Amino acid sequence: MFRKYWRKIARRIAQRWWLVGLILALLLFFAGRHWAVSRQQKWQFVHPQRRSLVASLNLAGHIDAQEKVTLRFKTSGKLAWVGVKEGDRVKKYQAIASLDKRELERDFRKAMASYLKTRNNFEQANADYGYWQHWFELNDAAKRALANDQYDLNRAVADVELAHLALEEATLVTPIAGIVTKVDAPYAGVNITPATAEFEIVNPATVYFRAEVDEDGVGKLKVGQKAKVNLDAYPGQSFPGAIKNISFQSVSSGTSPSYRVKIALAADNRDLRFRLGMDGEALITVARRDNVLAVPLLAVVNKNGQSYVWVWQKGHRHRQTIVTGLTTDEWVEVKSGLQGQETLVIP
Repeated sequence: MFRKYWRKIARRIAQRWWLVGLILALLLFFAGRHWAVSRQQKWQFVHPQRRSLVASLNLAGHIDAQEKVTLRFKTSGKLAWVGVKEGDRVKKYQAIASLDKRELERDFRKAMASYLKTRNNFEQANADYGYWQHWFELNDAAKRALANDQYDLNRAVADVELAHLALEEATLVTPIAGIVTKVDAPYAGVNITPATAEFEIVNPATVYFRAEVDEDGVGKLKVGQKAKVNLDAYPGQSFPGAIKNISFQSVSSGTSPSYRVKIALAADNRDLRFRLGMDGEALITVARRDNVLAVPLLAVVNKNGQSYVWVWQKGHRHRQTIVTGLTTDEWVEVKSGLQGQETLVIP
């Protein structure tokens, strides 16, 4: 029964084959058009533009200072005097603290007395042997005696110098001018060791912005390049600066080396607006091109060492090879391959 039914339908389809073919053709046509329109709606159409391109690097970093020191006493002892507190300004070569010098002064006087006695003996020996030297040739024993006196005198002089040096090192002197940022032992009368009595001093006039750049970007930088520094402490403000130094040796121990960049700030720091440790970023312009033909970065495809774009013509797209130049975060310079009137397709 079913066989007769299907045979009947087949005969009717065979008699009207042209109608069936027309319906299938229409279905395929509308399906293909719907697919093309839906795909085209997912594309973005853009045009090349004449514009100025600026390539820059953003380097994260923080404020540091060129002149900063941590001062410690060379030996342990009793702290006799502290002349500064945190936040004080100090001058170069100013004394800031001192140990009890009584024992050191006594050692210096003992060394000086020993030196004077040794020198008297030395001069007396030379006077005695000098008299006999006019009449007789000195024997080996006399020569050795004079040499030993000379050795004793040299040792006495060294003892005096060491005692005087220890006396000088009992007073802590700052080698730079600046602000006292740390005082471990602010009170006199306590016994300290070099590790428990640190004094830190920073010169605010020597602050700079310290950042690091990886090996992909270090070749784009050079000393003297202008930079804009943005600090988290001052949102909305930019401080001009310039690259002062780029480290020759990498400073990272990882697989990807990085290099330290020092950016000198143009503004002075008299009002102490720049403080150590302030985080921020530096924007450095590495290249600039004016009035060049450019296309969006998303429109450029790089493959097998070549660059190309998709150009829309007569309802279809075709690939157009181009030669690129300066590349920024959003745009690519086109040196050749486009005239400027084309419509580009961005998937």
